[in-house]
Amino acid sequence: LGTHALFYFVTDSSGNTAMAVRVVYVVPDTIPPVITLHGSHSMTIPLNSTYVEPGYTAIDDVDGDITHIVTIIGSINTALAGTYTLYYDITDSAGNAAIQQMRTITVAHDQ
Repeated sequence: LGTHALFYFVTDSSGNTAMAVRVVYVVPDTIPPVITLHGSHSMTIPLNSTYVEPGYTAIDDVDGDITHIVTIIGSINTALAGTYTLYYDITDSAGNAAIQQMRTITVAHDQ
């Protein structure tokens, strides 16, 4: 982190020397990743069916595609009617936490 100067020097065959300076500012990563849920944020599935996750992605401006490290908190019991919530979390390598995403799944008797 900080300000850094890079100096470039060159000398031609006649002995003439030139110099250039490039200033580079290295700033901390303060931008959190973004989680995008595929499909609906609210779903209804039949009792005793199988829940199929519609998918999600997580993209960070520095780390790139970090979908593989998303944590899903919660579970669904498709044998028991009710409403279940899954929470999707991720933190990038700089410690920036994404805005948590949420998907609500209703397991219903009648479909």
